[in-house]
Amino acid sequence: MLTLEIARNFGAAVLLGLLIGMQRQYVKQKNNELMFAGVRTFSIISLLGALSVYISQMLGISVFIVMLAGYLLFIIAAYSLESYLSKDIGATGEISSMVTFLIGALCALDKIAVAVFVAITLTVLLVSKKSLHTFASKIKQVEVYSTLKFAIIAFIILPLLPNKAYGPYNVLNPYIIWLMVVLITGISFLAYILIKAFGAKRGIGITGFLGGLISSTAITTSLSSQSKKVSLVNPFVFGIIIAGATMFIRVLIEVSILNYDLLQSLLIPIGVMGVIGFIAAAFFWFRKEKPTKEIHACEFSSPFTMGPAVKFAILFAVILFISKAGQVLLGNNALYGISFFSGLVDIDAITVSMANLSRTGDIPMSIATTAIIIAATANTLTKAGIVYFMGSRNVSKKVMLIFGLVVLAGMAALFLV
Repeated sequence: MLTLEIARNFGAAVLLGLLIGMQRQYVKQKNNELMFAGVRTFSIISLLGALSVYISQMLGISVFIVMLAGYLLFIIAAYSLESYLSKDIGATGEISSMVTFLIGALCALDKIAVAVFVAITLTVLLVSKKSLHTFASKIKQVEVYSTLKFAIIAFIILPLLPNKAYGPYNVLNPYIIWLMVVLITGISFLAYILIKAFGAKRGIGITGFLGGLISSTAITTSLSSQSKKVSLVNPFVFGIIIAGATMFIRVLIEVSILNYDLLQSLLIPIGVMGVIGFIAAAFFWFRKEKPTKEIHACEFSSPFTMGPAVKFAILFAVILFISKAGQVLLGNNALYGISFFSGLVDIDAITVSMANLSRTGDIPMSIATTAIIIAATANTLTKAGIVYFMGSRNVSKKVMLIFGLVVLAGMAALFLV
């Protein structure tokens, strides 16, 4: 008997097939390509998948297996004929139709959400053909190796580590320490991929923003040194400030993943510091200058290699231990000094340390909030020092003024937490 649920599931199958089919039809008409399936055929394919599951629920799973095998043979025949006629060995359309068949099957199984997710993902991949090919052409062998290494540390090494605290004060958990390595390198790796995909040479803006997610200090150093070679001020000021402001977003992302409760207390003070940077950056963005020489984009090496990953794990473990030991032996105030000196060198290690210690209840939330604000302020001071010693005079004056306002905002926030 036809029910509303059955009609909904079959309707969803047709609509999702229609979505995928429209993309294939567009490519077919635009490029005048020979394709075995268009908008109507993909809708029917999805409907066929749904019908196969529906019948198998009444007559047994063997019906679905036979239908799936039969459709697979049809795809092989269609691919053979199409590749012979067009002299093109690409199988995107055939594989997409196979996925569409399974999407229809998911709909009949009442897995609408999963079917929608798969259909949208497939359509995005089909639409992004040119962008993905361009991105792939830019990939170097070392980046492939870096991706494999990241996959190893995230999906092979991490699950094997014991999730148990060891050592004095029970704060050295191998699983948590390595998980922080995966988190920090993952954020940096994602930003690196985005830069490779969109191209840092499109402007200092994208370099500063995405590069700030990898290392705002590296961006500051690169742009400061270049500012002495080019008779420009505002573009360099913008790039340095936007990288510094992006650091605060990075801090909030890390905390939101590790300790959402801590994020709520950090959102306003860290957010205000970042907003000041973004407003100042916007001001200099609209005060553009025409370059007299080419401005070279900051070239990033792949942010993931085993050496830096291991160094970060050691740094994180050391800061975690020192923070806990200082809090036990000297009181919570000792954490502030540790945060300041740690922040001068690296913002990530102290941020994740404080987020973890407050999550486990080893330190109060207010102490962790203050410590991270101090570290962020110290890191901003470090970048101000880099600009002062390495940048041109005009660039350093403007950047130090903005960073000074950011530091004042951070100090003011300390009295409010």
